[in-house]
Amino acid sequence: MSDNLYASCAEVLSLCQSMKDDLAALLDPETGFAPRLRQICRDQLAELEENRDERAHPEEVAALRMEMATWGLLQALMPARKTDPEPFPRPRALLASNPYTPTSTLAQSILTASPLLQELVVVREWLHETAPSPHHPEATMGYWKFTQHGIMQAKRTGKGREGLVKHMDPDAVGREEGRGLAVDDASYEKGLAQALYSYLRAGRLEEAVELCRTAHQPWRSASIRGSLLFSWRAIANEPVDEDAMEDEGDIDAWTGNRRRKLWKKTCTRAALNPTLLDPERVLYAALAPSPATSAVLKSACRTWEDHLWAQISIMCEEKLTSEMGRLGGFWEGGVGAVEKGMAPMTRDEEEAEEEDWEKEATDALETLGGVGVIEGPPADHAFHVSQLNIILGRTDPLLEVFADGLRDGNYDPASIEYPTMTRFFAHLCLYLQMIDIPVAPLATQ
Repeated sequence: MSDNLYASCAEVLSLCQSMKDDLAALLDPETGFAPRLRQICRDQLAELEENRDERAHPEEVAALRMEMATWGLLQALMPARKTDPEPFPRPRALLASNPYTPTSTLAQSILTASPLLQELVVVREWLHETAPSPHHPEATMGYWKFTQHGIMQAKRTGKGREGLVKHMDPDAVGREEGRGLAVDDASYEKGLAQALYSYLRAGRLEEAVELCRTAHQPWRSASIRGSLLFSWRAIANEPVDEDAMEDEGDIDAWTGNRRRKLWKKTCTRAALNPTLLDPERVLYAALAPSPATSAVLKSACRTWEDHLWAQISIMCEEKLTSEMGRLGGFWEGGVGAVEKGMAPMTRDEEEAEEEDWEKEATDALETLGGVGVIEGPPADHAFHVSQLNIILGRTDPLLEVFADGLRDGNYDPASIEYPTMTRFFAHLCLYLQMIDIPVAPLATQ
């Protein structure tokens, strides 16, 4: 690696140590310690790519890329852990004052009331940012062009092509047993479903919607947009951001899915439907992640990051679904739920439930330490171990284990990844000290 990298790191360290009493500056999303080191890694990777430096070993480059991602993860999580969230009414208080509270407002309240859920959402956003660029299928001239030609030819000649569907509606393939699309159309549909999944994996929902439109399949756009929570500011009792520059005329307009519960049930049925192609089932499983669809969703996971994203998506969606179902309200349970009201629950009972869920979530995340991968570094790669421990809030034992390994000579100084890992852990130790997170004495030595 270039000597410039170490010099740049030293400059950042010197600068940030000079402002160690300014927590806001250290955690700044642009000029804080973590984003500065992430940028150094990015610049080094760009330099290696530009110069096509053949001396750089692929494993060394991969480790640098993972270090860059890990600093991004630290920047995403640490501000949330070191600063207090903005005040927001608790879910029960919202529904008690207004049983017609929109689901988006209720979801925000549930999120604010659960620190771990907030962190998981942040990690999911980080996984979206670091996901591979979605691939775009080749442009199509129209909807099922080749299949349409075959159907029209069959009508003219009275002889249909064997195995070809007889109708053009989107459900024809699933309904007409033993029949399918023309080969070129079937290939395009498979590629389209895979491309849409890659957009969802990267958190680029609107681009997935636009891709459906350009593919002449607007019903897919509707299916994807069905994932959006129902929002209606006119009836939402929520804090108003006075600095928001929103058009006041939008307050009476509603957005999102008022029937999201039904939509999710339909997506789940599609994901579990064995008559659909696998890419199609994976797409619906990604739209409605849950324990029921987890096997389908995880079948598409190739990297460790994919598995982490799938698991966190399932946990976040399931937490919101279970909380909303328990709380009730008009948009989840209709008039009956409003008339019935909420079951009484004390704050101690709420905290006990949250603790139980946190334990379940932690147990589920811990399984990722041994998950098998098809592509990329394995689960036991040092940076994956680090990322998982950072997410679990276990940086102290992480540093202790590495320090013990260094002391006992368990790491080969001649290995390709040794310089990257020692540099990262040294900087991580110093960073945590700067932001007042306890570090074991052995690690600081």
